Amino acid sequence: MTEQVYQIAFSLLHGVGYKRATQLITELGSPEAIFENTIQELANQSTFSKKFFQDMHRKAALEEANRIAQNLAKWGINTHFFMDSNYPRRLKQCPDAPILFYSKGEWEINPQRTVAIVGTRNETDYGRFLTQQFIADLKNAQVTVVSGLAYGIDILTHQECLLHDIPTIAVLGSGIQKIYPHLHQHVAKRMQINGGLISEFKPYEKAEREHFPQRNRIVAGLCDATVIIESKKKGGSLITAQLANDYHREVFAFPGNIGNECSEGCNSLIKNHQAFLLHSAEDFLLAMGWDAQTKIPYQAIPSLEKDEQNVVDLLKENPEAHVDWLGFKMNLSPAEISFLLLTMEMKNYVETLPGKRYRLKMLSTAI
Repeated sequence: MTEQVYQIAFSLLHGVGYKRATQLITELGSPEAIFENTIQELANQSTFSKKFFQDMHRKAALEEANRIAQNLAKWGINTHFFMDSNYPRRLKQCPDAPILFYSKGEWEINPQRTVAIVGTRNETDYGRFLTQQFIADLKNAQVTVVSGLAYGIDILTHQECLLHDIPTIAVLGSGIQKIYPHLHQHVAKRMQINGGLISEFKPYEKAEREHFPQRNRIVAGLCDATVIIESKKKGGSLITAQLANDYHREVFAFPGNIGNECSEGCNSLIKNHQAFLLHSAEDFLLAMGWDAQTKIPYQAIPSLEKDEQNVVDLLKENPEAHVDWLGFKMNLSPAEISFLLLTMEMKNYVETLPGKRYRLKMLSTAI
């Protein structure tokens, strides 16, 4: 069995989510250990009970993982395990991230800027106009756009990104080999040249109703911000907005006419302070601090403290980083990293962006 097979099998185990997966890897060392040791040995080496390991269905998971792995190269599909370097850093910050997901295409794992654009499946002329105008105005902003390939605003978002050569990623509610809706297969194929497809579901798994709320957490988790174009009072877009808020990411919504059911969801988000009111792409870029490119010189300031220099080095590699990610990379507690960043902000070394993100500031003394 290869490492990839064990990782896929690990993601298929019953009763194992992101939190337990992290604990199991910490205690046992690797996914392989789950399958190579006896249940008694696993119980002895961890804080989990024998019954917990018995209920995992390890054998069935390993057999299915082997079947999947044998076909991945033929399908052109890659895997992304939550402990590996090819797993998106934004998604790692989410407490309910998938243990493993599949992808296909030419997409950047950690783009500098990402935004989710989602909306109703029954868009109006107003919604179509907003989507087309908003995406056209993002053309030179170096943004990767994420959506869900669904009918309505989602598929229009992907099509407009293709039109303007903007990288775009679809997060699916089905396996990558079972594109849903089937009608959107041609768009999905074109996206793989400058973007890609992502799914946590087995490649041959069909779309199910319960898959779509699961899919929405990945859409929100991959992005710095979520924009709702049009939404009814209930729907997947509002779930995505709530998840983005839970992840401390920014949420924006375009207002609409009172009484228009396709604007009820957006108006409600704005009214309840769950989303910023949005008029244009210019507003959005300004709010996100993306309105101008910041060029950072790469020399070091001699007076920087060790931890300050570490922050600078991290922000050179990741021009906009979340406070939690910085704390994780530096092994600092939330209080310690917050105090450090506040100190650096007062010294004019860094600046705060929406969503508890930071970037280096243009200084008179070069960084």
